[in-house]
Amino acid sequence: SVYPNPVNKGSEITFYSTEKIGTIDLYNSLGEKIKTVNNSFNTQELPTGIYFAKINTSKGTVTKKIIVQ
Repeated sequence: SVYPNPVNKGSEITFYSTEKIGTIDLYNSLGEKIKTVNNSFNTQELPTGIYFAKINTSKGTVTKKIIVQ
């Protein structure tokens, strides 16, 4: 899960999983990879908009939509 979502610009966003999280790749709405993040990060440097987080765990990969307001 992703909390909080939507997130206010400049706030901390956190990823939770019952499985061990490996990498988290963040993509913009055009599908361009913009950065790799940890289990939590500050959204200050992100413009407002829609992003996608590709979360790789020991059980597979899941993609979550993130809204930065």
